[in-house]
Amino acid sequence: MRGTEILAAIIWAEGADPKIVEVVNGAILDLDRQVHGTNRPIIGPAKLYNVLSAYIRRHKSASAAAKELGISKSFLCDIENARRPAPRTVLAKLGYERLPAPDRFAQP
Repeated sequence: MRGTEILAAIIWAEGADPKIVEVVNGAILDLDRQVHGTNRPIIGPAKLYNVLSAYIRRHKSASAAAKELGISKSFLCDIENARRPAPRTVLAKLGYERLPAPDRFAQP
């Protein structure tokens, strides 16, 4: 299990000290980075849906999750349902990054 998967599985108690949450999250990601060289695994659209769903559950509502990600609730819904691609900023906050599509070549 990778660090980001562990973070997605953690459900913090209501009223948990944000500083402790930040320290624990950072420690998990640092350990993952030491073992794997990066803490940003590659995922596809189906996995992104699962990651976003877990993120929304952890924040108790789509509105709260969207606010934390710095986007609107409707944009979060569009990303979750694959109507719009997730921007790099959202992916980074979820612990992922967009990879470039493979090059395509055509004969003249």
